[in-house]
Amino acid sequence: MSRFDGRSNLGNSLLSSKQTAAPDKFLILEALASEVRYHVLKKLLADKSETGLNIRQVFSPFPLKRPAMSHHLGVLERAGLIICAKQGRDVHIKVQKDKLQELAALIADLLLI
Repeated sequence: MSRFDGRSNLGNSLLSSKQTAAPDKFLILEALASEVRYHVLKKLLADKSETGLNIRQVFSPFPLKRPAMSHHLGVLERAGLIICAKQGRDVHIKVQKDKLQELAALIADLLLI
């Protein structure tokens, strides 16, 4: 591979056990790289209810079709930033704030360099 494109496994054997946990944190950064997902998280963080918001409430400001909504929710869920739970006919979504704290720690680590 002549350039880095995120698919190279070079150097993985050189990582310590502490460093191998890093890819989960990079999934968080990737998830936040979309303006839609960033605003979805902001909306979810502003929600103070116990049950979270349903999909219609979360995506109401965005002119997206269901496949796009599913894509964005899937990226956020794989990154561990949200939990989706079916309640009756609706799917409710809540933020996992501990993952955002991991992101803050990752950024703080960068600032210490």
